[in-house]
Amino acid sequence: MAVVSGAALVQADMGGGFLPFRRAVRFPDTHAAPVRPLVDTLSFIRSKTHWGTAFRFGFVRVPEDDFARIAAAMGRDFATDFPRPD
Repeated sequence: MAVVSGAALVQADMGGGFLPFRRAVRFPDTHAAPVRPLVDTLSFIRSKTHWGTAFRFGFVRVPEDDFARIAAAMGRDFATDFPRPD
């Protein structure tokens, strides 16, 4: 789990003409959480039998409730780590 900062994008030179854009993130202390106990409770995973297919095509939209459930399984408090702006 990572929290994206509000910092601007920065373009990095990785050599060989590869110039990806980067954004600062912080990685809170977490612990690994097994996925199988979560699968049945996550709404973005359509096939509970073939749950891995949800992650095959790059970015995945994870609803807030699901993200909070995953964060809790990793030992984090979603409301504290991601406070709503006033």
